[in-house]
Amino acid sequence: MPKGRDFEVAVDGEILDDVEKNLRDQGLSASDAVVMLSEYVAREGQLPFTAKVANDITMQAMNELEAGKGKRFESSAQLLKDLGI
Repeated sequence: MPKGRDFEVAVDGEILDDVEKNLRDQGLSASDAVVMLSEYVAREGQLPFTAKVANDITMQAMNELEAGKGKRFESSAQLLKDLGI
């Protein structure tokens, strides 16, 4: 088997801790999971799940909420009324 190439991946520390624990519980390492994902994508030509990326409008709304802007409602009825539904 040909020798593999190394590459680096930057992942948030807390997320990586969770990933490593969950994979360890399954008898795998993060490296094992990356190799398995890479082999799947090479073989199938796609990810083994649907990747969803937020569109510009959704990203703008998310950024506004993170900045403390946006409306809050006490109930779904109030939200629907505000939307005119």
